[in-house]
Amino acid sequence: MVERGFFLCTVSNAHNLIAVTRTASDSDNVIVSFKNEGVAIYKISDQKAILTWSTKKGQEITSPTHYMGDGRTLITVFNKQYIRIWNQEDAHIEQGKKYSGKGSIYKTLCLPTVDEPVIVFENGAVTQLADLKDPPDPVLYDDENILYCDGGGHDGKSYVLVLSRREVSGKFVIRALVHWIAVNSGSKMSESQLQSEAGDLLSFCLMDKKSPPEFLTLWSDGSLRSTRLTGSLDHTVKLHNIPDITPSSRMCSVGENHVAVSSLKAGENGEERIGLWNVKFGTLHSTQTLPTKMDEDKRIFCAGSHIFALCGKSIYAFPYTCPSSDLATSLGKYTTLRDLKETLVPKGTAWEGRNVILQESLNQNALSVLEQLVDAKKTPTAKSFTSAFNTLTKNTKKNQWQELASSLQMSKLIKRISEETRFWPQQEIKQLVLLGAVPSGLVSTLISVVVSHEDLSVLLDCHNHLTDIPEPAIVQCLKFYLKQEEATFSRCTKQLQQLGSSSLIENNRSNLEPPFGSEKAAFINLILTSVYNDVFILDSLRAIDFDQVLLLMKYLFYQLSSLSAALATHKSGSRWQPSLMQVVDWLSLLLDAHCQQLILSPDARTLLADLHQVVESQVQFYDELVSLEAILSQLKQKCGLPKKQCVGLYSIEVLHIL
Repeated sequence: MVERGFFLCTVSNAHNLIAVTRTASDSDNVIVSFKNEGVAIYKISDQKAILTWSTKKGQEITSPTHYMGDGRTLITVFNKQYIRIWNQEDAHIEQGKKYSGKGSIYKTLCLPTVDEPVIVFENGAVTQLADLKDPPDPVLYDDENILYCDGGGHDGKSYVLVLSRREVSGKFVIRALVHWIAVNSGSKMSESQLQSEAGDLLSFCLMDKKSPPEFLTLWSDGSLRSTRLTGSLDHTVKLHNIPDITPSSRMCSVGENHVAVSSLKAGENGEERIGLWNVKFGTLHSTQTLPTKMDEDKRIFCAGSHIFALCGKSIYAFPYTCPSSDLATSLGKYTTLRDLKETLVPKGTAWEGRNVILQESLNQNALSVLEQLVDAKKTPTAKSFTSAFNTLTKNTKKNQWQELASSLQMSKLIKRISEETRFWPQQEIKQLVLLGAVPSGLVSTLISVVVSHEDLSVLLDCHNHLTDIPEPAIVQCLKFYLKQEEATFSRCTKQLQQLGSSSLIENNRSNLEPPFGSEKAAFINLILTSVYNDVFILDSLRAIDFDQVLLLMKYLFYQLSSLSAALATHKSGSRWQPSLMQVVDWLSLLLDAHCQQLILSPDARTLLADLHQVVESQVQFYDELVSLEAILSQLKQKCGLPKKQCVGLYSIEVLHIL
């Protein structure tokens, strides 16, 4: 069955996601490949990245990253031109070996009977890594494109499946090609043209656990067809129809007799669901509602014991287990979502993995009011919206707001607020933020809306009460603060004082002139002390205007030069004043993100020279401290103070006379 999904990570740009693939042996870890943001290995149970590798400017990952046979070495393709193989202990991908060849590379595969990686070119040719510079002749036409590629092993041989599409006389021709690779006997290819009477081809997947293996195709009329991977590829049969599919439905293999299907229609409210479909008996075993609608790219991925779906800019993981595929298990199962009746509307949906049943924990009055807030027709004015929201707060206990944050209803409410143009519910948003009722997957959406309304008061609450703000949202706030005039921030002076903001700018006795006033500096410091992943924030920082980069670097230079002593002794964890290490980290990020512009721009030369001078003096200062620490350590060992001893009522002391 498919269990409730939970948030795994965010994606700065939905089009940047390449794939989610399994690791070598640990089902709790997955590899997430991004087009422009590098590679990350996530621990599913902790929802955290345990290893990350970034890409340089101008580099794009164009193929899913995966482990090789040893379970410690990774391989991926850059710009369709060359391959990188690196060890998981390497800090940078560039530390690994680079392999270049002729022709555009589509994908790499590691197959069971082949000792080295298998390379698939965009022209359909297949070769091994050792023959990369001398690939075989193309097998596809010039106007023929690869739709899908995967591989596996069967009967002592490895195989590579390639599905391609070509337009001929206004119609698309789908071909299936299988390259069979045997040890010491080269490779052979068989092909077959797939019939298109069933409409448009929607999705496809390889059932590599079957014997012989099969590949499935899903067509727009709902028909599911199977083709056995044998020598002739002639054995294609229609299994049955999958009802409730949409033109954007996609599927992936999750077992010997099961596939996961996305974007299934469910009810009149337009909710999208993921279903677990039994291929053998043609039954729907279970479904789960998605937290938000999927992106235009409806792909789903299976890795280990989880199904992964990209919903908006968030990747959600859905744990699943495949039941035994026998008649007893399939009896009584539904063949369509319309037969589910009451199970269409779940009694509780917890996207963060909590076992929450909202209907039981909230009274009916609160649920009714929440539905009114979600429906713009029932609360069309600011007055009606505020009145309904006040009713909701009165009927909801404090400990229930966190449960509410993980519900589908609250996600809909945040979406309704973000799309509202008739009024701006500032106080209601502030209460949701303070109560911790904002779903983590919609934090970025909420902040974007608040920035568009230029509401500094709400942004201040977001920084102080929302956790795990995505890196693109952090940079978006930074850009907004940098372009605002000083007078704009004076409106938040009282709120800053209530929150305990104290700026070191006011206490500075140096001759350096601070680039910002105390209020603006407080907002900038909130950004500098935010929690972020340097791999993901680096790409967002490249989008900052160069004038803003120089302005921020001047402020960081001011912090580094005039406040170094205070910063070094400052308590870690304060939101109002960055530590010395945080200032250095942000300087490094800006230098990395805008290296070329800083080198070429005359406006940056003086600033860079001043920065170098300050850093050089700091290095000398800390070198002296290291020397002093060594001397003091020796003195402490030689001239140790006598330890105070606890003497009882009766004691014997022995004196040694030398």
